[in-house]
This record gives sequence, structure tokens and C-alpha cells, in this order.
Amino acid sequence: MKHSKTETLGSQCPLRNLWVGIGCKRGTPKVVIEQAVRTVFQTYALSEDSIAGIATLDTKADEEGLITFCRDRQLPLRYFSADVLRSVAIPSPSSAIEASVSTPSVAEAAALLACVPHSTSQLCIPKQIVREMEQPGLVTIAVARSVTENVASLHEIP
Repeated sequence: MKHSKTETLGSQCPLRNLWVGIGCKRGTPKVVIEQAVRTVFQTYALSEDSIAGIATLDTKADEEGLITFCRDRQLPLRYFSADVLRSVAIPSPSSAIEASVSTPSVAEAAALLACVPHSTSQLCIPKQIVREMEQPGLVTIAVARSVTENVASLHEIP
């Protein structure tokens, strides 16, 4: 079977320019996080191979489901404090989230911030709340696109 040069390069080396911001309830298992990411990426016709990394609130530093998800996919996991997240202008602030974790946004703000050290960013998927029937936990996902590939993230240790 003959492939074009573009198809071959695209399948071998996907552009990793999407940062996924994730907010989740304490104790959300990896399988629920994984299904939430899959659902959102399928809904918006995005490739999971384009994920540069995951970003969230620093209080999730010990969240086993997130840690395992990132380790299994060899993705960096970035954390931001509520103060830093609160400083980001986002389209969908939540007073309930602010009351709970001291910032009106976790997923959207974290996704946008994760792109910043390497390029400018734009929110390409606003927060999406995903709950799997008969599974514990709740996942909020937002996706930001880095204007340039985030090459540094490919070398970070998750």
C-alpha cells in the first residue's frame, strides 16, 4: 500500500499541541478519567495523539487516577495553585467551584496556563463535565491548543 509523505509523517509524528485541563472529584479512578478524555476528544473530532500533557489544580498532586492516567500514557502532569488559576480569564467561571477550591476554574484555566511557557494558547474546547453511569467520580475537561508544538513537554518525566 502506498502512502503519501504527509500521511506517513502525520501517523509517525503527531503534532502534540493540545493541553488537557482536568478537574475531578477526589478518588476519581483512572478508567473514568480515561473515558472522559476519550468521550470529549471523540465528540470534538480531536486525536488523543495530539495531547501534549495534562494540567490541574495543585491539590490534585496525589490524585492516583490522574497520576496513573498520565504515567500510563507517558504524559507530563502540571499543577497550578488556586491563586495562579484564579488569575486566568476564562469563559465559564463557576461560583460552586470557587467556593470549593478557591478558584472559579480548574480545567479551563489549567489548560490555558499549561501552554504559556512555550507559546500562546487558545481554548479550543470549553469545559465539558463528564460523568460515567455506575462509576464513581466526575471529570471536567477543557482543551487548549498551543500555537506551536510543545516540544519541551515531550521530554518531561510524568
